[in-house]
Amino acid sequence: MSVFNAWLGRRDFSFWQYFLLSIVTCGIFGIYYEYKMGRAIVEIQERNGLRVNSDLPTISLILAIFQLQIISVAIQQSEIHKFYSETANI
Repeated sequence: MSVFNAWLGRRDFSFWQYFLLSIVTCGIFGIYYEYKMGRAIVEIQERNGLRVNSDLPTISLILAIFQLQIISVAIQQSEIHKFYSETANI
């Protein structure tokens, strides 16, 4: 989450906020956070002129609604790895 904050240049993500609000809202905030992470990845892709996966926030949201966050996180991690491989080639 701190890497996302650094890439975005602002403080959008906090583990403790995610953790506590997910507990208080019985997981609903966690579903929102999956969408928010997807949006952040798309924003970083756009800023850096990388190939954009514009469906990522929606896919993340749908998977989270059906309690498949592990798949959402795996897809997001794959997109994050592309940042490094694509920016290394620039």
